[in-house]
Amino acid sequence: MLPRLEAMGVNRYILESRESFRDRGDVGLLQSLRAKGVCGGIDLVHIQGSDDARLWIPDQVLGAYGDLRSGVAKASLKSAWNRLSPSVNTVEIFP
Repeated sequence: MLPRLEAMGVNRYILESRESFRDRGDVGLLQSLRAKGVCGGIDLVHIQGSDDARLWIPDQVLGAYGDLRSGVAKASLKSAWNRLSPSVNTVEIFP
């Protein structure tokens, strides 16, 4: 996903911090991609979810999208998604 985001002009990728070993794994992946020349200038930042409300909205949007894709979404969510989807750029990494 990081190479795709970088190709779209994203230069800072903010993730909600999880356990420290998972955060280190994220950083290690980025370092590996840089070493292979797959990623260049994108930065990775971890933030505690409770510290930044801006993380809450993408989390909810992704959850709604997952419910829609898995077929468990209720009609009200489908209606809300139809209004929201023009403002959301979805990119499938794995088909």
